[in-house]
Amino acid sequence: MKKILVLALFAVLFVGCSNEDDVAKNNNGELVGSCWSETINQYQTYTFYFAINEKCTMVWGTGMGDVSMDYKFSYNKPNIVIKNPINGSTKYSGYIKDDIMYLTERGDAPESFELIKIR
Repeated sequence: MKKILVLALFAVLFVGCSNEDDVAKNNNGELVGSCWSETINQYQTYTFYFAINEKCTMVWGTGMGDVSMDYKFSYNKPNIVIKNPINGSTKYSGYIKDDIMYLTERGDAPESFELIKIR
């Protein structure tokens, strides 16, 4: 009976370690709950919020209100890719160094960002 309990305990621990290994391979968790922002001028601010399930929300602050867009992200230290959740196309890509996220927008008129970590 003790052997069965010990084996069951090892099985539970093994499954727990397996999940931790998956998290270690995927660094997305390091960005969850973080917020990165760049102020272009008094009327324009770009802020990226990172949440669970690879969710990224970009808020473009303008002098006339905010525009919010939802994306999916993947983070493979130090590289980050932010994609359209519907078709999977890359919208932004870049890297993180210390507390600065360097992003370049993909498309016809690409913009580059140097976002500072707020939290």
